[in-house]
Amino acid sequence: MNKNIHYAWYIALGCGMVMFYSLGLGFNCISVFLNPLMESIGVNNTLRSSITMFYQSGSVLALLAVAPLMKRFGARRVIFVSGICMAAGYLLLSIAGSVLACYGAMLVIGIGYGAGAIVPCSALLTIWFSEKRGFALGLVTCGSGIATIFAPSILNGIITIWSVQTAFFIHGILIGGFAWMAFLILRDHPQDKGLRAYGEEAEDEDEEETVSYREVGFLDCIKDHRIVLMMLSILAVGTIISPMVTHLSPIVSQSGYDEELAAKAVSVYGFSMLIGKPAYGAIVDKLGVIRSNTYVYGFLLIAMIFGLFADQNISFAFGLAILFGLGGAPVIPVGLPLWTSKLFGKENMGGLFAMLKLCSSLGGILGAMIPGMVMDRTGSYDNLFQLYIVMLALSYGVIQYLFLRKRKTENEK
Repeated sequence: MNKNIHYAWYIALGCGMVMFYSLGLGFNCISVFLNPLMESIGVNNTLRSSITMFYQSGSVLALLAVAPLMKRFGARRVIFVSGICMAAGYLLLSIAGSVLACYGAMLVIGIGYGAGAIVPCSALLTIWFSEKRGFALGLVTCGSGIATIFAPSILNGIITIWSVQTAFFIHGILIGGFAWMAFLILRDHPQDKGLRAYGEEAEDEDEEETVSYREVGFLDCIKDHRIVLMMLSILAVGTIISPMVTHLSPIVSQSGYDEELAAKAVSVYGFSMLIGKPAYGAIVDKLGVIRSNTYVYGFLLIAMIFGLFADQNISFAFGLAILFGLGGAPVIPVGLPLWTSKLFGKENMGGLFAMLKLCSSLGGILGAMIPGMVMDRTGSYDNLFQLYIVMLALSYGVIQYLFLRKRKTENEK
């Protein structure tokens, strides 16, 4: 490896690979499988949504355990085992022939995603980067965007030519391979390579010593009203983001367009995500969190407005995909770790961050069945997008309140 490049950037490369297979292949591409899977096992929209709910349930179970697992085994090993878990889940889907079998496979995939993606990668980047952390987070999470650009059309072709079961099998093999490659690159601490964190001066204390994988319980969280407000805000966002990602393809196809256009919309979402994540991280580094929050929530709100008109013109459907990628994609993987470290300190990037990520996953569980239920009962997604607009406005208000109050408190000191 080039000695002129700090190893922190190789850590970013490894974490980007993790985001590629876990968030990109493992999560964002689920929507491509849903309609073919629904047809192969014969379920309605509500049951289809319930399948994704088990994915979110597995993620929640993993998030409850990820902080103590990282404390005992290190983020590197947790990431690798979790990647193998995701691969196994997709291999199980390739032989699943019933709704119950799909539930079990999605639960396994969710466990792998919850323990092996955003939480350990964010912790590694916090340890390895003293400077340019926001940009590094945004750059790393672009890995999921790369997968989301190219994989949907390829997977749709495999499903069309062969079967959805073949696509699941190939998917699982790829995820397992990438998990092994990431394991070879990643290291838990700069000392493992005889280095300090990127941007850390020699006279500084070892920053990585201040970053702890502390276990934080629910009772610890509810004692601080700031954390309670943050948890509620992230819960609301999770109710929107995860279901939107997994239902983007069905939303487009059931708005009156064919499966090929729906797959292209998911790819467009991946391309805009590729731009939105590093852009948001760079904006946070340069302009600060308060102004950058307006950027990301603004795109999200406009995306939901476009969703209201998705069935009237294909340009609105693709506008929804583009704006959701610019605003929705960065919120949890980039925004949440930055919000956590800036509001509560880097020392809380272990247990507290896992608890907040847990809230987003719980939101995903609560919201998983809503799109299918709305479509089954009303025949359109209009009511869904109206609900999302209200929830986003409330979440934005809470997040801005927390940061404005923190700034006021600091100015008074």
